[in-house]
Amino acid sequence: MINEYLRKLARHLPPTSNDAPTLRAVPGPTKDLEQDPHALYEALMQLRREHEELSIRTMELEHQCEEMTSLATLYEKLATFYTELFDDAPDPLFLTDDEGKIRDANAAGCRLLKSAPLSLFGVELVSLVHPSHRDAFNVALRVSQVRAVELPSALHTRAGSTVSVTLRGQPMRRLGMQILWSVRTRTPLALRHNARLRR
Repeated sequence: MINEYLRKLARHLPPTSNDAPTLRAVPGPTKDLEQDPHALYEALMQLRREHEELSIRTMELEHQCEEMTSLATLYEKLATFYTELFDDAPDPLFLTDDEGKIRDANAAGCRLLKSAPLSLFGVELVSLVHPSHRDAFNVALRVSQVRAVELPSALHTRAGSTVSVTLRGQPMRRLGMQILWSVRTRTPLALRHNARLRR
């Protein structure tokens, strides 16, 4: 009875001739499988094992896809959160690369320099620093790639005015070789207050 069942299965197997090639040929010709039920059984078991392995791999890929989708959603939320913090910060902020070229500026930074964000992109921050402070800024730029650094300085605005400020640079390692510069305006009142503190 089993042999009869196996022979029926063998008759339904696809031909192995060149006229009708199969995607995956079963080992041995069909005639041999009809005459050797054990070979047919082994071929069927092999197909079953491969199908099970494929099913497991498919489940693993689906699980990985779900994890990547969750991570992408989390990343988008964090990116939105930090972008809002950067844009809404009350202090002027500039993000530069390790060469000091501006890659981003928040709204307060644009107001300070009286410039549009796109007009600042790619500009070397040192070019906006007063000439008398540029050597000190270049030193601070190198130091800020390793640790936080702070220095008094002055910035030129696009309107032609000069603003006394304190620049603080710190490395942003999670963003690659980028440096975040925060700016505090040094008003006459603040300068007098700091002078009293130094006495």
